[in-house]
Amino acid sequence: MRRFALFLFFLLLILPLARADESDAQITDALRRLLLKNAPAPGTFGIHVEDAGTGRSVFAAAEKKPRMPASTMKLFTTGAAWLLLGREYRFETRAVASAAPGGDGVLAGDLVIHGGGDPTLGVKGGDDGERALVDELATRIARSGVKRIAGNLVVDDSRFDRMLRHPSWPANQLHKWYCAGVSALTVARSCLTVAVKPGAASGAPAVVSLRPASGAYRLENRITTTSKKSEQVIIVDVKADRSIVRVRGRVWIKSAGYDAEVTVPDPTIFFGHVLHRALVRAGVSVRGKVVARRGAAAALSEPVLLAVVETPLLEVLGITNRRSQNLFAECLLKTLGVVEAGEGSFAAGAAVTGALAAGLGIPPAEFHQEDGSGLSRKNLVSPRAMTTWLTHILSTGDPTPFLATLPSGGAQNGSLRRRLADLGSDVRAKTGTIRGVSALAGYVRAESGRVFAFAVLVNDPRLPTSKARALQDGVCRILRRER
Repeated sequence: MRRFALFLFFLLLILPLARADESDAQITDALRRLLLKNAPAPGTFGIHVEDAGTGRSVFAAAEKKPRMPASTMKLFTTGAAWLLLGREYRFETRAVASAAPGGDGVLAGDLVIHGGGDPTLGVKGGDDGERALVDELATRIARSGVKRIAGNLVVDDSRFDRMLRHPSWPANQLHKWYCAGVSALTVARSCLTVAVKPGAASGAPAVVSLRPASGAYRLENRITTTSKKSEQVIIVDVKADRSIVRVRGRVWIKSAGYDAEVTVPDPTIFFGHVLHRALVRAGVSVRGKVVARRGAAAALSEPVLLAVVETPLLEVLGITNRRSQNLFAECLLKTLGVVEAGEGSFAAGAAVTGALAAGLGIPPAEFHQEDGSGLSRKNLVSPRAMTTWLTHILSTGDPTPFLATLPSGGAQNGSLRRRLADLGSDVRAKTGTIRGVSALAGYVRAESGRVFAFAVLVNDPRLPTSKARALQDGVCRILRRER
């Protein structure tokens, strides 16, 4: 009887493994057939799938070879922030001074704004549903009793270093929104929107405005209205040395208008000027100038906190992953650096993430991080490193809030809005696209209830993005059908 009980015990252990083996064999067969139909050129792609519950490898193809991950690198950045900073972490932007305002509302010295690396700061009427935290900060400063600042408005970005852009980012694209400068003080995603509308008649000057409004830049409007659609051309130049935004060319008279978003050369000074306008709106006058001074907050012997605004970590993670927002990822990486290593830099943040990856047994040859967003072409990750990372996140504490930050199939608020709608929330994955690179990595919940971590990385400049995505989506659908 005892022998039979032991036999039954071992049989119960073996049966799930046998079923998994059979299921994994079916998945392998289906994925091999998918590759025969849709595979890129040999040596240009890598795939790894593992059971996220057990860490067991289910399918592998060139899984150890590191490749450029593009924006799937954000999974390492946001994952490290989730694991190390914790869900209660908040980004703080603080207004401090050497003394409280007098009874007449006059702040005798400077007002110092100490940046905490919050990338979500926006103004009223801003783009993409930004929270108007700059206006809120100005309102709270006014509520503290400040009516007039006798000194300067000092902006202190010392929490991060002054390497605003990673040196390996494409030099000919630094004016694009996805190359925005990474400062501890930013507003409107470190971008200026130039809005152009046609004039009343052909030959008339176009109507041009800048948002958010600030005194940081002077507008030179050299664009006219044309009656010929073929003549429309709009060129925007930002002259940092002279603080000029020059708009030239022609805009078609029947055009509904055109918005050009360009990065600002110095996000910190830009923030200061935008806040200056917000303070005036809130009823606070500033006698002095907008001045950037690193370490100004720490230099106050007995600082008085006048106002603070905060943003929860989860909000930043959600925008980073769902919208694939590069600036947000870089602010997270520098925050990891300053919190964990005492230095708010790309290199320090990458070292923190690298140490965490090494602790999971990911070989150094399979993981190298340069930036937080994946824009750098020097980032290298193997598919196996990616799935190891994803499985670890799923096994640590309650991963539900982090999973909710990832795009789901067909969801309108994420980068999968035009893909995998049939899978819906059963796929949670991050896309990645730069020149010659297409990637998808994340999780699929199968019909059986199993959860798979997967990574499909394609580095092939000759392959159309549509074909790479067909391969990635096909992998997800095969995993979803597992029973």
